[in-house]
Amino acid sequence: MTRIQGYALVWNDTARVEGLIERCARNAVSLPPNIALLANSHDPDSLAYASTADRTLSLWADDHGLAFRADLDDSTPAQALALSICSGSTAEVSVNFTHMRRDAAGLIQWAQIDHIAIVSSGAYHQTWAWCPELARKRMTAKQRRSAELYAEGLKGQIKNARPGAMGGLVMARAAGIRQPPRQPKVQVPASVIAMMAQPWWPR
Repeated sequence: MTRIQGYALVWNDTARVEGLIERCARNAVSLPPNIALLANSHDPDSLAYASTADRTLSLWADDHGLAFRADLDDSTPAQALALSICSGSTAEVSVNFTHMRRDAAGLIQWAQIDHIAIVSSGAYHQTWAWCPELARKRMTAKQRRSAELYAEGLKGQIKNARPGAMGGLVMARAAGIRQPPRQPKVQVPASVIAMMAQPWWPR
């Protein structure tokens, strides 16, 4: 099992979609009970690598954006995805909006998504995924910066959390908000480590 994490959206990051400029307001995203993690596709019938329904995917809001973490299984497709994320070749993230309320200036004030996808190039270019067990020197510059913001966000959630409170984890102003479950630390599989040791692996 390999863990990946990142940002599916960055608040107020701009994107050009169908000729229009848009950006997402902080905490504007509503999440239904089941969110899937896909790759290179927004086809809902494509392979889901993780999901909130089976507790292999968690999403929450912090000061920077809509953060996520996912645990990929040891299947060949999942490990191939992990390798592409580690190399930075397929490491941006895209969301699929199913409903949206946007003002005349292109600010998304409220939206609902049904899945996120790891892609080579998304509409929002400040979204990034990475493998937390990967050495920082092997990350791209954008991955390192995103990882720093992610760590700051987690520290902020812990600092603000208190019994009976949401701890700042705003899952889109919806009921059923909960803090991402604590999960044991996972190691990068030996097959991935061996691949990264090859001479052609980017350094």
